[in-house]
Amino acid sequence: MKFINRDAEIKYLNAHFESEPNSLLFLYGPKSSGKSTLLEKVINELDLKKYIVNYINLRGVLIYNFKSFLDVFFQRNIKNKAIDILEGITINLGFFNLNIDEEAILKENAF
Repeated sequence: MKFINRDAEIKYLNAHFESEPNSLLFLYGPKSSGKSTLLEKVINELDLKKYIVNYINLRGVLIYNFKSFLDVFFQRNIKNKAIDILEGITINLGFFNLNIDEEAILKENAF
């Protein structure tokens, strides 16, 4: 597929991956503007022996506050794991690992 006027975005994404990021990257823009297609193109051209890319398409997901953000990215069944959390042990809650200290930081700035 040929991309027209997307050289700057492709260059930015390649530079982002090349920098070995330790953070999330959110792509956003108007509906049906080609965000997913662009990202898939860049990912398909990466050396997947060097990179691990986790991709979540949020189309159809309403994120309207901090709790809804956590509900999308983290499985929130903590009741049975309270002792582990209080001891600071990281547990797998969903897409990301989260411990109680990190949850407090997320409440201050989710991004």
